[in-house]
Amino acid sequence: KEVILDSQSGIIWQNEYSKEYDWTDAMVHCERSEYAGFSDWRMPNMYELSSLINYKYERLAEFPLTETLSSENSTLTWSSTTNPFSGSPSAYGIDFATGKNSSFEKRYVYGHALCMRNEPCKKGLWWNGVKCVENPCENNPCKNMEHSDGTCGTEDFKDYYCGCDENYFWDGGQ
Repeated sequence: KEVILDSQSGIIWQNEYSKEYDWTDAMVHCERSEYAGFSDWRMPNMYELSSLINYKYERLAEFPLTETLSSENSTLTWSSTTNPFSGSPSAYGIDFATGKNSSFEKRYVYGHALCMRNEPCKKGLWWNGVKCVENPCENNPCKNMEHSDGTCGTEDFKDYYCGCDENYFWDGGQ
Protein backbone atom coordinates (compact mmCIF):
# COMPACT_ATOMS: atom_id res chain seq x y z
CA LYS A 1 0.00 0.00 0.00
CA GLU A 2 1.16 3.48 -0.78
CA VAL A 3 1.79 6.26 1.73
CA ILE A 4 2.07 10.00 1.13
CA LEU A 5 4.96 12.00 2.60
CA ASP A 6 4.26 15.67 3.19
CA SER A 7 7.72 17.10 2.58
CA GLN A 8 6.88 20.34 4.41
CA SER A 9 5.93 18.74 7.71
CA GLY A 10 7.57 15.32 7.46
CA ILE A 11 4.21 13.69 8.21
CA ILE A 12 3.42 10.40 6.54
CA TRP A 13 -0.26 9.98 5.67
CA GLN A 14 -2.11 6.85 4.70
CA ASN A 15 -3.12 7.03 1.05
CA GLU A 16 -6.68 6.11 1.85
CA TYR A 17 -9.26 7.25 4.31
CA SER A 18 -11.48 5.10 6.47
CA LYS A 19 -15.16 4.49 6.33
CA GLU A 20 -17.17 6.77 8.60
CA TYR A 21 -16.81 6.32 12.35
CA ASP A 22 -17.77 8.17 15.47
CA TRP A 23 -14.74 9.84 17.08
CA THR A 24 -13.81 6.99 19.47
CA ASP A 25 -13.95 4.35 16.76
CA ALA A 26 -11.93 6.60 14.43
CA MET A 27 -9.20 6.87 17.09
CA VAL A 28 -9.20 3.08 17.56
CA HIS A 29 -9.11 2.56 13.78
CA CYS A 30 -5.87 4.54 13.47
CA GLU A 31 -4.25 3.06 16.57
CA ARG A 32 -4.91 -0.51 15.36
CA SER A 33 -3.98 0.12 11.75
CA GLU A 34 -1.09 -1.82 10.23
CA TYR A 35 -1.31 -0.03 6.91
CA ALA A 36 1.78 -0.40 4.69
CA GLY A 37 3.46 -2.56 7.34
CA PHE A 38 3.63 0.13 10.05
CA SER A 39 1.92 -0.19 13.42
CA ASP A 40 2.49 3.33 14.81
CA TRP A 41 -0.37 5.14 13.07
CA ARG A 42 -2.45 7.69 14.95
CA MET A 43 -5.15 10.24 14.29
CA PRO A 44 -3.70 13.72 13.65
CA ASN A 45 -4.29 16.62 16.00
CA MET A 46 -6.10 19.66 14.64
CA TYR A 47 -2.89 21.47 13.75
CA GLU A 48 -1.58 18.49 11.76
CA LEU A 49 -4.89 17.95 9.98
CA SER A 50 -5.13 21.68 9.18
CA SER A 51 -1.78 21.46 7.40
CA LEU A 52 -3.73 19.88 4.52
CA ILE A 53 -5.60 23.16 3.94
CA ASN A 54 -4.02 26.11 2.18
CA TYR A 55 -5.89 28.86 4.03
CA LYS A 56 -3.99 31.66 2.30
CA TYR A 57 -5.69 30.75 -0.99
CA GLU A 58 -8.87 29.39 0.65
CA ARG A 59 -8.52 26.01 -0.99
CA LEU A 60 -7.26 22.56 -0.24
CA ALA A 61 -3.54 22.02 -0.14
CA GLU A 62 -1.94 20.02 -2.92
CA PHE A 63 -2.69 16.63 -1.43
CA PRO A 64 -4.24 13.72 -3.35
CA LEU A 65 -6.68 12.59 -0.67
CA THR A 66 -8.21 16.01 -0.04
CA GLU A 67 -9.71 15.98 -3.54
CA THR A 68 -11.32 12.61 -2.87
CA LEU A 69 -12.53 13.67 0.58
CA SER A 70 -13.99 16.93 -0.72
CA SER A 71 -16.06 15.07 -3.32
CA GLU A 72 -17.62 12.69 -0.78
CA ASN A 73 -21.12 13.23 0.60
CA SER A 74 -19.77 13.24 4.14
CA THR A 75 -16.58 15.25 4.20
CA LEU A 76 -15.89 15.47 7.92
CA THR A 77 -12.46 14.15 8.86
CA TRP A 78 -11.77 13.81 12.57
CA SER A 79 -8.79 15.15 14.49
CA SER A 80 -7.64 13.84 17.86
CA THR A 81 -8.10 17.31 19.41
CA THR A 82 -10.96 17.44 21.87
CA ASN A 83 -13.04 20.50 22.73
CA PRO A 84 -12.93 21.04 26.51
CA PHE A 85 -15.35 23.98 26.28
CA SER A 86 -18.26 22.11 24.73
CA GLY A 87 -21.24 21.13 26.85
CA SER A 88 -21.04 17.56 25.51
CA PRO A 89 -18.04 15.35 24.67
CA SER A 90 -16.78 16.92 21.43
CA ALA A 91 -13.75 16.92 19.17
CA TYR A 92 -12.60 19.02 16.24
CA GLY A 93 -12.63 18.01 12.62
CA ILE A 94 -12.39 19.53 9.15
CA ASP A 95 -14.96 19.54 6.39
CA PHE A 96 -12.74 19.09 3.34
CA ALA A 97 -15.45 20.37 0.99
CA THR A 98 -15.19 23.83 2.55
CA GLY A 99 -11.88 23.73 4.43
CA LYS A 100 -13.70 24.83 7.57
CA ASN A 101 -13.02 23.30 10.97
CA SER A 102 -15.52 22.94 13.74
CA SER A 103 -16.30 20.99 16.88
CA PHE A 104 -18.56 17.95 16.62
CA GLU A 105 -20.14 15.61 19.15
CA LYS A 106 -17.96 12.51 19.48
CA ARG A 107 -20.78 9.97 19.77
CA TYR A 108 -23.44 11.18 17.37
CA VAL A 109 -21.47 12.48 14.42
CA TYR A 110 -19.68 10.26 11.93
CA GLY A 111 -16.60 11.19 9.95
CA HIS A 112 -13.54 9.73 8.29
CA ALA A 113 -10.24 8.91 9.95
CA LEU A 114 -7.13 9.94 8.03
CA CYS A 115 -4.28 8.27 9.87
CA MET A 116 -0.72 9.58 10.08
CA ARG A 117 2.66 8.78 11.52
CA ASN A 118 5.60 11.04 12.28
CA GLU A 119 8.71 9.05 11.55
CA PRO A 120 9.52 9.13 7.83
CA CYS A 121 13.14 8.06 8.38
CA LYS A 122 14.86 4.91 9.51
CA LYS A 123 15.97 4.64 13.12
CA GLY A 124 18.85 6.99 13.92
CA LEU A 125 17.95 9.45 11.16
CA TRP A 126 15.85 12.61 11.39
CA TRP A 127 13.62 14.52 8.98
CA ASN A 128 14.99 18.02 8.35
CA GLY A 129 12.12 19.16 6.12
CA VAL A 130 13.77 17.98 2.93
CA LYS A 131 15.39 14.61 3.54
CA CYS A 132 16.51 12.13 6.17
CA VAL A 133 19.76 13.19 7.84
CA GLU A 134 21.92 12.09 10.73
CA ASN A 135 21.14 13.82 14.00
CA PRO A 136 24.12 16.05 14.89
CA CYS A 137 23.40 15.43 18.60
CA GLU A 138 23.55 11.64 18.23
CA ASN A 139 26.96 11.36 19.94
CA ASN A 140 26.23 14.21 22.38
CA PRO A 141 29.02 16.64 21.44
CA CYS A 142 28.06 18.88 24.38
CA LYS A 143 28.59 16.28 27.08
CA ASN A 144 32.22 17.11 27.94
CA MET A 145 32.37 20.64 26.54
CA GLU A 146 33.62 23.29 28.96
CA HIS A 147 30.81 25.46 30.44
CA SER A 148 28.11 23.29 28.81
CA ASP A 149 25.26 21.85 30.85
CA GLY A 150 25.51 18.77 28.62
CA THR A 151 22.32 19.27 26.63
CA CYS A 152 22.42 19.28 22.86
CA GLY A 153 19.73 20.63 20.54
CA THR A 154 19.16 21.26 16.88
CA GLU A 155 16.71 23.31 14.88
CA ASP A 156 17.60 22.28 11.34
CA PHE A 157 19.48 19.01 11.94
CA LYS A 158 22.49 20.55 10.21
CA ASP A 159 23.98 22.43 13.13
CA TYR A 160 23.70 21.82 16.82
CA TYR A 161 23.78 24.04 19.87
CA CYS A 162 24.75 23.27 23.44
CA GLY A 163 22.98 24.32 26.60
CA CYS A 164 25.30 26.45 28.71
CA ASP A 165 26.04 26.87 32.37
CA GLU A 166 24.74 30.01 34.05
CA ASN A 167 26.42 33.23 32.81
CA TYR A 168 27.52 31.55 29.56
CA PHE A 169 25.87 31.56 26.12
CA TRP A 170 26.26 29.47 23.02
CA ASP A 171 28.17 31.34 20.31
CA GLY A 172 28.17 28.49 17.81
CA GLY A 173 31.67 27.40 18.67
CA GLN A 174 33.27 25.77 21.64
